[in-house]
Amino acid sequence: MSVTIVLWSCTKTDVVELQKEVIDTRSVIGESSTIPDANFEEPIVMQQSFSNQWALKNTNYPGMDINYEPISMSDYPNIRNIKVAVVDSGIITDHPNLPAPVASYDAHNLRQGNVVYGRHGTAVAGIIAASHGTSGIAGVAPGVQLISVSVKTEQEFPQNSTPLKNVAEGIKWAVNQGARIINCSWVTGTNDKDLDAAIVYAINRGCIVVCGMGNDGLDLYYGGWGGGPYRAPAMMYVDKTIGVGAIEENGSRWAHSNYGRHIIDVVAPGHTILTTLDVPSVLAYFTGTSFAAPHVSGIIALMLATDPTLAVDEVNEIIGQTAREMRGYSTTNSYNDAVGYGLVDAYAAVEMARSYSAVLTRPALRLEMHPALNPILNGSGTITVTNPVRGAIYEWTRNGMLVQSGRSVTFDFSEGNTLSTIHCRARMGSRKSELSSPVNIHDLWRIEVEK
Repeated sequence: MSVTIVLWSCTKTDVVELQKEVIDTRSVIGESSTIPDANFEEPIVMQQSFSNQWALKNTNYPGMDINYEPISMSDYPNIRNIKVAVVDSGIITDHPNLPAPVASYDAHNLRQGNVVYGRHGTAVAGIIAASHGTSGIAGVAPGVQLISVSVKTEQEFPQNSTPLKNVAEGIKWAVNQGARIINCSWVTGTNDKDLDAAIVYAINRGCIVVCGMGNDGLDLYYGGWGGGPYRAPAMMYVDKTIGVGAIEENGSRWAHSNYGRHIIDVVAPGHTILTTLDVPSVLAYFTGTSFAAPHVSGIIALMLATDPTLAVDEVNEIIGQTAREMRGYSTTNSYNDAVGYGLVDAYAAVEMARSYSAVLTRPALRLEMHPALNPILNGSGTITVTNPVRGAIYEWTRNGMLVQSGRSVTFDFSEGNTLSTIHCRARMGSRKSELSSPVNIHDLWRIEVEK
């Protein structure tokens, strides 16, 4: 396969002017319009190869990537069963680096069929699903099934953009086709009850909604809730959707990436991202939160390939818990208003998802006394879980008080502790599955484990 790289040139001054132009336009759009998450391409010349994808492996700034290198796609045979809907400008069907959508819907005209209204959707799809071949790029979740929902954005079609009620119909259509992930790399110019209802419809049916934060450098918590220039889908049901900001190759937050307390969840690479263009055998570099979000969508596809039973809340929790904190951003409870929980980590996320598949079993315990158990009850004892389950958390309590976590714990057994009861509680992530085993110390000669 021969692949050509096209560079879309835009100077820093042009970026600022385009940014201002988009904001000014948004202030006057009506309820029936949509506005894209603008993409600002940088004129950076790079040799075509997988090494150009710093998002997957950052050799210039190690660690400032999605930690994709440890992942082997041979470990994810079920990826072919996962469907990701790209609600965007459409996906071309004849790019040799990209699978054709398995289902397509033209939301603008409310009918099935594959229509492409611009380059944006194909670029987003490439980050998620590009095949791992000998040339071209590598997608995060190759083998995943793509669903395309095509819309006309105001950036491309200022006089004839797709009404939000049609976008909402497209989202619901994708859900009904079996989509587990909805990628929304765009923002809107107004509140819309139909769009809100469609996102709720998707979430209630187990779909994870991943949203780009937008490219205005705004704090959406203060500037977007009321009277702001627009609403991002990430602002709808913030505890259920996943808001994704963009970082640059050096690990700093991209200056134009929107942010905001409770709205942004994580950040991902979104600057000079090499991906597929809407021209067969052509690649291009793109910049924007539009191209950060699909990295997260791809990671979630891998998680669902590992455990398709994961619920929306569980996926959200794993993505947040496994994100790496960003240097230079102070956190409160591991959260920062500018970068959320930090840089998304593909390998850590899929490994935690894998542990959710494990079956929690009641802890089997063994007591070893130091020195040997004797009637004086002096010395200490170590209690160990002999049947640990990968991914389980073991918590030890004594007379109802939490002592510590881990596979084993050492207690001081003195004369005053003869009536102590020690519990080992096993739990598995947010599912709150718990099994408990008590050790009754009142009997000097045996350990009683509750069956």
